[in-house]
Amino acid sequence: MKKLLLSLILFSSFFSLALFAQKPVIIVTVEPQKYFLQKIAKDKIIIKTIFKESNFEVKFKQLTLKKLAESDIYMTMGLDIEKQFLDELKNINTKLEIFDMSKDVKKIKSDGKVNPYVWMDPLKIRDISKTIFLKLSQKDPKNRSFYENNYNKFLLELDEIYLKIKKLYSDVNFSMYAFDDHWGYFARRFDFPLYKVESRVLDADEIPRFIKKSQKRNVRAILTDYKTPRNIVKSISTNANARIVKSEIFKYDWMGNLYLFAEEVKKKSISRLK
Repeated sequence: MKKLLLSLILFSSFFSLALFAQKPVIIVTVEPQKYFLQKIAKDKIIIKTIFKESNFEVKFKQLTLKKLAESDIYMTMGLDIEKQFLDELKNINTKLEIFDMSKDVKKIKSDGKVNPYVWMDPLKIRDISKTIFLKLSQKDPKNRSFYENNYNKFLLELDEIYLKIKKLYSDVNFSMYAFDDHWGYFARRFDFPLYKVESRVLDADEIPRFIKKSQKRNVRAILTDYKTPRNIVKSISTNANARIVKSEIFKYDWMGNLYLFAEEVKKKSISRLK
């Protein structure tokens, strides 16, 4: 009886590993990409994320790159950091397919450079989702109907989150400052003027002009991540008479994170003058 039980356990383990090995393995750069993939593919694929957060100062060891390279597809997002290890990944695995999941998205430019942070616009994710659906269907045609069903459901969720945020801002009108390009697509989609400011403490002789300009622009919020030094954020926010909104755009829970950010922006912009 014990031998039979042991045989069944070993067979079950072997069968599970065999099924696991058959799944397409996909690398992504950041966690929001993983979120989009899982919305459509669920458990039909294996996903490896290179960066779990926005700390891109990671130096890869050869072993780490080799492990990542043992995949079928690397789905990029047009981020500058990807260029640093793309060639090395391809050298390790010559069969690794490089695929840009944002290739069909119309992107905006900032300071003459393409802004890659398209996932801050929920309607841009419709294009990304379609690209993912078509690629998965090509790679795994037997599950096309499964992917298509999830894709259509996700489109409805995207429309819903867009309309919720649109309604949230229906009674407000203001501008924002930001230290980087993370929120450019969000501001454009929801009709907020967004002005980029340098990440530095203001000099004393430029403060009067900065205050006047900020008042004219009706700046209510300063958008920043958690890495910008406190003294810099305080210098800009104090002289702009604007509230600070900290946000991390690289989190996995994309939809929840986006809506919480939208709520925080409205809350802070309304409370600025109180």
